[in-house]
Amino acid sequence: VVISDETYNSVKEEVKATEKVVDVTTRLQGKIVYITIVLKTDISTGDAKSIASNTLDNFTEEELRTAVEECVSSEEAVKTGMMNDRMSVELLIMKYSKR
Repeated sequence: VVISDETYNSVKEEVKATEKVVDVTTRLQGKIVYITIVLKTDISTGDAKSIASNTLDNFTEEELRTAVEECVSSEEAVKTGMMNDRMSVELLIMKYSKR
């Protein structure tokens, strides 16, 4: 599943529109999207969690499901002894860092 540039920009603009947000940056590394949200200093932990959670609403269910399925498969491989935990994480990083 490929996340479009339009989706990235939409996420940034929607989150920036929140009055408690100072800045938003997105960074794509392969298939992993890093979203950094800089909040005003007087914001509560609850509000910060709400803003972060609402950010997920900008991604399709398929995009999120694919990412979760990959992580679950990796965890199963570790728990069944097919690979060690470090290798599992390294493979996920390698897979998601390719575009």
